[in-house]
Amino acid sequence: MRIAIGADHAGYPLKAHLVAYLEANGHAVDDVGTSSTEAVDYPPYCAAVGRRVADGRSDVGIVTGGSGQGEQLAANKVRGVRAALCNDLYTARMAREHNDANVLSLGARIVATGLAEEIVDLFLTTPFAGGRHERRVDQVMALEGFDLHEALYTTRAMRRVSADPIPTDVIERILDAAVRGPSGGNQQRFRFLTVTSASTKAQLAEWYAEGLAELNRTKYADVQAQIESADPADPEAALLTRMSSSSMWLAEHLGEVPLLLFVFGKEGGESSTFPALWNACLAARAEGVGTTITTLLRTHRAEVHDLLGVPDDGEWAMHAMVPMGYPLGRWGVAERRPAHESTYAERWGAAPDWRVDEPLWPPRHPTS
Repeated sequence: MRIAIGADHAGYPLKAHLVAYLEANGHAVDDVGTSSTEAVDYPPYCAAVGRRVADGRSDVGIVTGGSGQGEQLAANKVRGVRAALCNDLYTARMAREHNDANVLSLGARIVATGLAEEIVDLFLTTPFAGGRHERRVDQVMALEGFDLHEALYTTRAMRRVSADPIPTDVIERILDAAVRGPSGGNQQRFRFLTVTSASTKAQLAEWYAEGLAELNRTKYADVQAQIESADPADPEAALLTRMSSSSMWLAEHLGEVPLLLFVFGKEGGESSTFPALWNACLAARAEGVGTTITTLLRTHRAEVHDLLGVPDDGEWAMHAMVPMGYPLGRWGVAERRPAHESTYAERWGAAPDWRVDEPLWPPRHPTS
């Protein structure tokens, strides 16, 4: 395991001891300082540890100070960090098991070296319990505010979601953001309809399953054949298998999804409805709510219109549905073809004079 560690002057002796202890136990240690007991300010060292953990250069972080309190506060200001002050074994175990803490803070004036070693070992070896705690951790992380680039890079199809209801105030914020989306002539030619009724969702789920089965028999028949005959070790085949599996999961559990959001617009007017719908997805991501945009129910559009009471005057047509719920999986940067492979310069087919081989978010901090 690669561990980032930092301290101020008060925490330096314990840090030095832990560096030697961790290396002796086979861990790779990234020591960001400080390097003596000469008085220094702790925030830069704690931020450096936090950044290394947040951007993936280190698996876990440790910060030490006099009490560890200020160090914990400073590390937690780095987006993506969950720093826990643990000066006893129980807190260390709970910090990992229930809170998925990724930075450990220790008070060098409180914890002796022997106990510190035990706390570190417990922190490093206790797995996150997941389940209901994962949902709560996602909600905690949503409270820290949201970086626009994080929303753009990590908002992806989240088809596996829990049945836990979405609070009304969260729905309000999502839809208030949705209506801010751009529309042709600013006419806002879209309407949203939310569905939480169990009986309505059950009927929609039946039609959705029929639509997916038909799609797999026709348009995606070649894809299904490719999945069945593919080598499981082939990364592209594995990706197709995951996508197909998650699509089937949604079809089998659509009736349990807490909220189905429909968007309606004029026939052919998706240029107005889909920007608003994407606003809803980004806002949902900021709330820790998973979404996926699907047009599959268009195969039963007339039936859906009738079920939902949509006027039959032709003014409004269903464009898409978005199942929403708290994810059962983890957020992450979506796998995509690199930008330079999808972009031409000046003329069709002409490659740009730049390359983006890896996602540019999260940003790197090479000097930290």
